[in-house]
Amino acid sequence: MTTKPAGGWWNWKDEKTALECLFILGELMIARRRSFQRLYDLRERVLPGWRWRSVENVPSKDEVLRTLTLRAVQALGVAHASWCPITTACPRRNLGRLEALVDEGLLHR
Repeated sequence: MTTKPAGGWWNWKDEKTALECLFILGELMIARRRSFQRLYDLRERVLPGWRWRSVENVPSKDEVLRTLTLRAVQALGVAHASWCPITTACPRRNLGRLEALVDEGLLHR
């Protein structure tokens, strides 16, 4: 074990470094958060049936943009349509996605 100075934002204990390594490798996932603290769990308990290096688990670009748009609006609570490209880093031409989410009943005007 190495001796590290106390304090500092990135001054992790050895245990935290091990958790982050397992997270990066895909062995652990973040199950939830308590304030800003990550609560880790095994991948198979967070997403049962999900395979790490499986091509069929990779969402399409449209699915990713749709999910980001929906999450951005939900996080804002109330939003103007022009704010969504800013919050999701999506170009303005993707504003039609908002209409689709309204049609699906996931967003309200």
